[in-house]
Amino acid sequence: MKDWKWFLERSKDFQNEPEHPLSNKEELFEYLENCNINSDSIILDVGCGRSDELRIFLSSKFNVNDYIGLDIVNYNDDFKIVRDVHDMGFFPINFDILIYNNVLEHSISPYLALLEANRVLKPEGIVIIGLPKGDGHDVSESHFIVLSDRQLKNLLNKTGFKLIDDKSVNTMHYYTARKMK
Repeated sequence: MKDWKWFLERSKDFQNEPEHPLSNKEELFEYLENCNINSDSIILDVGCGRSDELRIFLSSKFNVNDYIGLDIVNYNDDFKIVRDVHDMGFFPINFDILIYNNVLEHSISPYLALLEANRVLKPEGIVIIGLPKGDGHDVSESHFIVLSDRQLKNLLNKTGFKLIDDKSVNTMHYYTARKMK
């Protein structure tokens, strides 16, 4: 079984890896167009990696100015902070929308990650989760878990979220859930 020290050591190598093979940003962009994002939205992109395409898309499409990228790996980008998804270090009730695209399968504990998401979201806040689907995504050395549709829906419920949408877009399956009061 992989442990946290292994992941931290391995994360140093992520800076030299190519973009995640299933990180099709166009699929995420297509899904986000129907998620009621507006210029007042404060968005946290959890596990943003080294790309700033999402920040640029949100800024140009929705005039979003309040975007923060968070990743465990330091890519030396000025719009990102380096933190852990299980303990982000933000004050509670900070964000309108959290985006986890190709992230939870890399988490040691998706349950703890979603509890942390609930903690930092504003009341009625939204979490958008993109999980790869199909063969192949379960064999990556950096994946700790493969979540089934039923498992993720159960985790969302147990961590204080209500599923409001789920949809497949090519190689990804997206879930949108609202923080319950």
